[in-house]
Amino acid sequence: MQTNQSAQSGTTRVERKIARLVERDGPNCVWCGRRCIVGGTEGSRATLDHIIPRSLCRSDHLDVLVLACFDCNNTRGSQSINVFIGEAKTPEVRLLNRAIDRARRFMRVRAGLYVG
Repeated sequence: MQTNQSAQSGTTRVERKIARLVERDGPNCVWCGRRCIVGGTEGSRATLDHIIPRSLCRSDHLDVLVLACFDCNNTRGSQSINVFIGEAKTPEVRLLNRAIDRARRFMRVRAGLYVG
């Protein structure tokens, strides 16, 4: 039986993914640049956000996930990147561009359109 909680480490699957995103991209929200607090409260709390909305990519693979503060993730909802950026904040452009490239590669591989 598989659970969301690791018996050995005491961390959830989401917490482990957040930790991997912090290692990969740093601790800041990809949308507003605010430092995300793992296990923090509301506003600055670290959350997983799908670069490609989950309804479209149907995956929780790290290549389609970024770190976002609770406020940005909650505000964005399932909006596209263009719609959200148009309404909202100045994103962390370097992180966002890398995340978009990763997500595009992931989707091409998944569709069998990418080799190498």
